[in-house]
Amino acid sequence: MSIRVYKRKHKNTITWTVSVTVRGVTPQRKPHTRGGFPTREQAEQHARAKEQELLGRLEGIPKLKGVRFDSFAIEYLELCKKNNTQKHYATKKYVILKSIVPYFENKALLNIQATDVEAYISKRQQEGVSQKTLLNEYTLLKHMLNQAVKWDYL
Repeated sequence: MSIRVYKRKHKNTITWTVSVTVRGVTPQRKPHTRGGFPTREQAEQHARAKEQELLGRLEGIPKLKGVRFDSFAIEYLELCKKNNTQKHYATKKYVILKSIVPYFENKALLNIQATDVEAYISKRQQEGVSQKTLLNEYTLLKHMLNQAVKWDYL
């Protein structure tokens, strides 16, 4: 958490600007910034109020659920069944159960890193899978992991 108060000179006037960042709520490079305060005290008062608001948001962020990849894949397939045609669902199910799950099944979802995904792609390349198949599997895995973020697993 950081609060930064600084002075700005505009032609003949001086104003104060505050920048508030709370780790986990605001991105590191894009803090909440507001300027135009006539005094430093008003700027600091606004910064304290904004800090309390952001900390309140931080308390509302849910705890991540520790789930294994294989059980997550089953849940994901249920979602696919509802949102895809029967043929598309069958294709996704085949790819997930025959290729992706056997590679990631013993890992907790929280422990999957980008290097694990790269290792999976490398393994599939060594198996002689076509580039188009690799792209399809990568896209499916990416969608699965994005869904895990929406469901608070990641």
